[in-house]
Amino acid sequence: MKDLQHILDEIQQLEAAGDSYVLATIVQISGSAYRGPGTRMLITRDRRTVGTISGGCLERDVLENAIQVFENGAPLILTYDSTSEDDILWGTGLGCSGIVQVLLEKLPRSEGLDYPRFLGACTRGQQPGVLATVFERAGAKPAEPAQRLLLHQDLCAEDDIVDKDLRRQILQDARRELEKLKEVNTTLARGKTRHYETDQGHSTVLLEPLLPPVPLVIFGAGHDAVPVVRLASELGWRTTVVDHRPAFA
Repeated sequence: MKDLQHILDEIQQLEAAGDSYVLATIVQISGSAYRGPGTRMLITRDRRTVGTISGGCLERDVLENAIQVFENGAPLILTYDSTSEDDILWGTGLGCSGIVQVLLEKLPRSEGLDYPRFLGACTRGQQPGVLATVFERAGAKPAEPAQRLLLHQDLCAEDDIVDKDLRRQILQDARRELEKLKEVNTTLARGKTRHYETDQGHSTVLLEPLLPPVPLVIFGAGHDAVPVVRLASELGWRTTVVDHRPAFA
């Protein structure tokens, strides 16, 4: 949650300045990996990064591939396989011992959905939502990755998915996920990879339940509250301190 908040803050500054950026998102993992599906890292044109997608074994290569995405503007899928004993590039003893797929895309886009805005609305607006990202498609009509469906708290959906049957199936699953978020009081919901079949081919989709930060209310602004607020802030929680003494609060 804290990484995403930092990324959203950086996006706000970059877009206000009219600058583009590349967003790297883990869309699928198999086996062991440091970070799960939905984890993101932002790369700027001057090669700065915000957030991490691994324990340090993938970030440099993702950064190098981001240069290509900046140049041609086309989304790119990277696959990192560190399961082989012969692997010396990723299996460097850093704890990466699975298969990780990462979607790189240049933003903001002139066409399509403004999904970072949706991420911000869920994170800062205290509302749950579901984000679906089509990142692989095979069949008669292969499509570019990064078609999306955004499902809001009120069950209204936005999407740019061309295959209407695929859209229907994704929307059905997204609504189920959103209902689960409303029924179960949870502070953590992980992204899931789903596979769909339609007349137009096979699609692989990342389905991400999005939750607002954990709310924490602290009554009393004494010295003992200071470290608690500091720790909650590091976790990315939305913290409120209540005290009748304004100077202390």
